[in-house]
Amino acid sequence: MKKRVWGLLMAAIMVANCLFSNDAMLTANAASADFGITLDGDSVEWDFIKKTQVDSGGFAQVAAFTKDGDLYILREMSDMSQYGQDELYIDTDGDSTNGYLLNGSDYLLQGSGLYAYNGTGGGWGWDTSNNEPFTVKFSEDKSVGEYKIPLSSLGNPASNVTIKVKIQTNHHDVTCIYFRSTI
Repeated sequence: MKKRVWGLLMAAIMVANCLFSNDAMLTANAASADFGITLDGDSVEWDFIKKTQVDSGGFAQVAAFTKDGDLYILREMSDMSQYGQDELYIDTDGDSTNGYLLNGSDYLLQGSGLYAYNGTGGGWGWDTSNNEPFTVKFSEDKSVGEYKIPLSSLGNPASNVTIKVKIQTNHHDVTCIYFRSTI
């Protein structure tokens, strides 16, 4: 029992450390070129998008950009041994002092749901009654994940707001990847 409590405590400390850190930032501005991203679990269409190369926690590369009212996100894993599910924490109002854990997370994309934060004082709390639409496609082995999230599902962020996304794939092996996208 002590081992499980210790493990949960360590996981909570790692999550808090990750959420308050700003490591691995990627500037992903609105795309102006006319290119097509097909959500099919294949990252080949992303060859012309600037990516952050990551060799940490199983991540290989990540990318994000906004175009035509949508936020696109790519995450590619090099090691699937610790993979659980993707959790994307999204800051859409540019205020890093509110939201979940008071780190700015206004939305949570987890499994098949995209939820708005409704907690208080930084505590856990997500509105699950209004599941916002989004599209995700994975490769067969789930090593590649492609997301398309309508900005309308994220409360239509103002054009001068920086969107920040943190991707976490396993509660016990947290990897922080952030994107900043000025729309």
